Amino acid sequence: MVFNSAVVVAVADISTDTWQLMWRVPTSQRINTEQLMDMAFCYPMYQLSRLVLCLWTFMCLPPDDSFYSYTYESQSASSSFTDYHNHYSHSY
Repeated sequence: MVFNSAVVVAVADISTDTWQLMWRVPTSQRINTEQLMDMAFCYPMYQLSRLVLCLWTFMCLPPDDSFYSYTYESQSASSSFTDYHNHYSHSY
């Protein structure tokens, strides 16, 4: 859905002024539309994005010290045979 930005700003200005008049906010303490949008929309969206990032990191990325290692050491067949042979050979 596409909105005309000039209309959205005009409606936000009118609604901000109307609500502050209804609540009898003194003129010296009134906030403008930009401050209201920051409090009502931008700050909660920022906090929500932090929560989503935290959940994404927790659910989708493995921890640094995970059980499974992504690096494997390769051993040749001859070295594994000699290790096996040396391990089970006994001298009497």
